[in-house]
Amino acid sequence: MEKLEREPIITKTPLPEYLKMYDISGQDRITEHGFNRYTKNKEQDNFIKEQKENSTTLFIKRIKDAPEEEKSSLIKLGLENQNIEVQKVSVRMIHSALNSEATSLIKLGLENQNIEVQKEAAENIWLASEKEDLIPLRNILLAKIKQGLENPNIEKQKISVDMIRWAPEEAMAPLIKLCLNNSNIEVQRASTSVINSAPEEERAPLRNLVLAKIKQALEGPNIKEWKVSTGMIWAAPKEERAPLRNLVLAKIKQGLENSNIEIQKASVEMIWAAPKEEIVSLIKQGLENPNIEVQKASIEMIWAAEEKTELLNLIIGKGLGEELIKPPLYKNNNINKETFSRQKFNKTGSETTLIGGELKDKAIIRHIEPNAFLSWQKLYEDYTTWKNAGFDYVPIEPIQSYKLNKNGLVDVFSGVLDLSLRDWSDKTITFANQLEEQKKKIINVLDQLEIRHGHMHDGNFCLRFFRDENGRVDFKRVPRLYLIDFDQAVSP
Repeated sequence: MEKLEREPIITKTPLPEYLKMYDISGQDRITEHGFNRYTKNKEQDNFIKEQKENSTTLFIKRIKDAPEEEKSSLIKLGLENQNIEVQKVSVRMIHSALNSEATSLIKLGLENQNIEVQKEAAENIWLASEKEDLIPLRNILLAKIKQGLENPNIEKQKISVDMIRWAPEEAMAPLIKLCLNNSNIEVQRASTSVINSAPEEERAPLRNLVLAKIKQALEGPNIKEWKVSTGMIWAAPKEERAPLRNLVLAKIKQGLENSNIEIQKASVEMIWAAPKEEIVSLIKQGLENPNIEVQKASIEMIWAAEEKTELLNLIIGKGLGEELIKPPLYKNNNINKETFSRQKFNKTGSETTLIGGELKDKAIIRHIEPNAFLSWQKLYEDYTTWKNAGFDYVPIEPIQSYKLNKNGLVDVFSGVLDLSLRDWSDKTITFANQLEEQKKKIINVLDQLEIRHGHMHDGNFCLRFFRDENGRVDFKRVPRLYLIDFDQAVSP
């Protein structure tokens, strides 16, 4: 019997050379499995493009392109849509409708059940068709503010507070006073942001009430209220601000000597509100604390110091460099590496989900409109353009995998980077020129491709430092810069 020859066994498929441009220092290299998974994901691209036709971005374009006499009916249609984002953008488009229709559209927005839509409408009150229309609109708004302030949800109360700036003038001061007397310190702090909207002659009593609330919080037992109250100092009477900072200083010193670690941490987190000349020594004291959590909290305060070099050297010398450059993603969240879990991350714009377990610090999930995703994907996959622009890497938030979800959004697993350019600039001027040059080059490429990011500020440029084989950060080497957060991106 003739012996059959075996087929050769292929142990590994060679990966494309260009994938090196997608490597991120300190993170796992792209494997054959990861590459194949991404390739498999791309089978959805046509479905995502079809879904794009129903996206919020397209709805805005539809309104913009419509004849002027049809815009109002489209905006009304948008306000009836089940998607809250579509309702919100519909209100934002009222300015493009006929002037005679503005008042009725604003009224529809104010009467909407969703408080975020109400706020969008409040911001557009000035578009009212006639001056006499303002009074009934502001009265509707006043009723909605009062209703919102009675809501047990603190976040909704805070949105109601923000709407006070568009309320009837005679109602502003009483509303602000009501909010300053709210039992929740977060609502009190939100109230300070609208004091300057009140008539000038009514502001002094409100500022005195702020002063009383700060003192009450600092003298009380609630740790959270200590921290929140420091954010209200700017709204106290001007002549009282220095004494308040001295009161904060005394509270910090007292807290750092307390045996309770949570009190020590809270004290450190108030350092930014101490007298300027005391800030560096207080941060040093926190860095020398034996508890790592207190040390981490001290690192967060560096932005408040006028002289940062000595502090940075102390942090790196103590082996805390990794903490120095951590992004704020997991701050105030109970996500950890021990347990796989998912948790919503609070941010403006699109929703983001944090992931625990083995993926902590490696990946997050962004849930974004198909149109925005396609713009992001276009930039991310175009390694040739980035190479021609002088980059040896793709400076775009990494897309690890993605899928279209049942709500018509794209769930994108994206790679976690280091802190933002804004946060790094608050800490030091090191690498400032090189990072600014990288930023300009990234912006130029987007301009060439006619892609509009939507919110291209320094908070959406993130650094990634190089690591050695043991994961140690190299602070002598210029980090790479990446543009992230494409939830508002638009491309041709």
